[in-house]
Amino acid sequence: MVALHRLSIQDPSVAPAFLTAAASLKKTGNAPLPVTAVIAVLNRWWLRPTVIRCAKPFLDAAYAANKEEVVGALSPLLTHFDTLFRGGYRSRELFSAVLDTFADIVFDGKDTSVAGRSLPYHLVPLIVDVGASLQSKAALPACTTNAASLAQWQPLCAWDAKDEKAPEIKVAGGGLIKGALRTSAPLNEVDPTTTKFYFEAVQPQDSRILVGVVDQATLDTNQANKEMLSLVAFDGVNVERKARCSRHSWFTAPSTDDIIGCAVDLEAGTITFSVNNTTCHPSINIPKGSKLYAYVAMESGAKPLELSDTRRSVQYLPNAHTPIFEAVEVKKRTMEPYSSTKRAHVVDSKEDVSPSAAQLAYIEQTVKDLLPFVDMGSRQSMAATAVASLKSVLSTDFREKVMATPAPLRQITPTRMGGMDLKTVSVKWYTLFSAAPRTPHEALQHSVLAQLYQQLPKIARSAPGGGKSGGVVDATFMDQTPMFTTALSVTDSGHMPIDAGGPYKQVWSLLSEELMVVDNTDKPDFHRNPMFVQSLASKAKVMVPNRLLGVASEGQPGFEPYVASLFNLLGMIMGHMARAKFPIGLDLSPFLWKFVVEDPITVEDYLSDVDGHLKDMLLDTALLSDDEEAAEIFPGFLARLAEMKRDGAGADDIATRKEAASWCIVHMLDKQLLPLRNGLQRVLGRDVVMSLDWRALEMMVCGEPHPSFEQVKASINCSLPEPHATMFWKALEGLTPEDWGKFFFFCSSQRRFPLNRKIGVFPDPRSTPNHLPVASTCFSQVRIPLYPTQEAWTAKLKEAIECQQMELA
Repeated sequence: MVALHRLSIQDPSVAPAFLTAAASLKKTGNAPLPVTAVIAVLNRWWLRPTVIRCAKPFLDAAYAANKEEVVGALSPLLTHFDTLFRGGYRSRELFSAVLDTFADIVFDGKDTSVAGRSLPYHLVPLIVDVGASLQSKAALPACTTNAASLAQWQPLCAWDAKDEKAPEIKVAGGGLIKGALRTSAPLNEVDPTTTKFYFEAVQPQDSRILVGVVDQATLDTNQANKEMLSLVAFDGVNVERKARCSRHSWFTAPSTDDIIGCAVDLEAGTITFSVNNTTCHPSINIPKGSKLYAYVAMESGAKPLELSDTRRSVQYLPNAHTPIFEAVEVKKRTMEPYSSTKRAHVVDSKEDVSPSAAQLAYIEQTVKDLLPFVDMGSRQSMAATAVASLKSVLSTDFREKVMATPAPLRQITPTRMGGMDLKTVSVKWYTLFSAAPRTPHEALQHSVLAQLYQQLPKIARSAPGGGKSGGVVDATFMDQTPMFTTALSVTDSGHMPIDAGGPYKQVWSLLSEELMVVDNTDKPDFHRNPMFVQSLASKAKVMVPNRLLGVASEGQPGFEPYVASLFNLLGMIMGHMARAKFPIGLDLSPFLWKFVVEDPITVEDYLSDVDGHLKDMLLDTALLSDDEEAAEIFPGFLARLAEMKRDGAGADDIATRKEAASWCIVHMLDKQLLPLRNGLQRVLGRDVVMSLDWRALEMMVCGEPHPSFEQVKASINCSLPEPHATMFWKALEGLTPEDWGKFFFFCSSQRRFPLNRKIGVFPDPRSTPNHLPVASTCFSQVRIPLYPTQEAWTAKLKEAIECQQMELA
């Protein structure tokens, strides 16, 4: 271990192995290492989140054995992280690891040397407790045993529930403006008798406060806080000169209640900053004669400035300077923080435990304050898992605006005449039709998805799920829209439009059709994509992955990895469509969406959403007692049973066998869903996916299959003259929701609401009432003859939208 410790100090790749071994020795009590040896590794590699996370098992065990020793050894390192944060260093990955690793120790509350840290350690156990309460349908955690006061439950991050109007403060012609305290007039007009001004602010506990000046030109851009490209600003650590895009550190981080001062000399053209009356740097030059405004604001990303109710006079007024404000002090929290001494255990409750509106507001505020420190894309983050567990109670508006923010796509606008910087992909829809029978493998090879996979750029590596498959599609290709130019052949007539507009959009409608079509009576020669089959449990027509596709009985070498690669590509396409705001018409089982967002899944979910026929088999004791029969029905049954016995999970009885069979049922679709989930999360972002409720993700990817007529009207800009506009709307309203999807497709190559571009409806003066409407799907436009009667409008519209099997342009 001594040699391993030396190597871990020299090489960060060795550190995780050392920390894992140290934790094992600590738990077994066999020659445990001193805490200082582990802390030395953390001090050496404090910028490595992986190393920090690996230390948690050892530190937890050491803390349980000797709290004082661990606290004393950790205190300098925790102070270092606090200084980094107060100094403006921001790394979500690093601070997420720090909170996960040290939160339980800092949160203990009995250790005053680690209490009051700047990082929000206290929010992690609070969110963990709330998540555990909601998932177990137990009472929400409270800070005290007295549940009468809701305000006592509120987390430390929330302001006082009694949000009185901000008190007035002595300001020379100014006040709170857009979340910042600022003079409303230039300093030379505030007091024309002097050229020297001074103001100061009190450093709050867990955010940086900035003092500085802003010029008239910046105010004219209508930006009013730290983001407003201030001329000069100071936060107690850094002097920021936005005009020069530079940043200089002059001082160590201030402590809570330190006084940050700003002295302005207009005649000399200088500004000087101080902390507790100690000048932090040489005076900085500012333009003489400029119209400068004094301001105080919170750091970027923090709450707007809220002023304390108390009055504080200026403490360090320099000679011959005129004070502009009273000492600016941030409104302090009056409630005690959520702490270990007030932490309530989750208790069983038969009462309604749904959060009240006020509690939900506190939960959302806590999540909002914690999110900047949480790496939602990490599978190792305890805080990320806790935040994800709350998404079922968080409002849709909060999830969409605060949590789920997909990265925008790079928009490509190719021209018709050359200059298309896009790969051309050929899609031949007619190859899915054949009078001869086809095996599932042959049908899959001719599918639209397989055609895309064969032509899209790939990165050379093993397929998802193992084995070689020719690589997986390069995810960076999914960062642009459109992804490619399409050469589309719906029939073998030779007609093949090549475009990145209508034909490109039609590819996604054809892809959904090949996956969703079940009844082939009207297309007897059509061989659908066999990757999905209809659910045997759901009353609705929803699809589930075909778990039998790609098994060894197919007799195709490398077939299973190839299938995994296609599921991976489908997931990537789904993620791309969500970012492109182009819903794709897939009706998939709730089980799939729950799996993708990594919600807890039970055997009841599988039985209700995938295959209910397995329920009787799960209750068949004779079947469960027969190893061979049970292994045939429940893949992996014997291996899971052996694993449970090895882990001491129970004896070899019917209850244990039923539990093993239930586990196998839950994981029956892993080979298909794991690569699909990986592909979707790679493109959409795991942090976004983990922030979404499964229904919200389904809507983002697949849209609304049954829109209301109001939603249909909102998707159309009608430029028809009266009375034809009225007849058009009446004819459209008389259609079925399925027909509305056909109308969307006819006009825009998109079947689902919301459309990524409104449909424009225009009169066609060159046509006669005998003609049908003509659509240009590239631009989502349709030109319609002015039919003389309501009956003609209805008949011609229905006739036109039935034209579904042609190349759209």
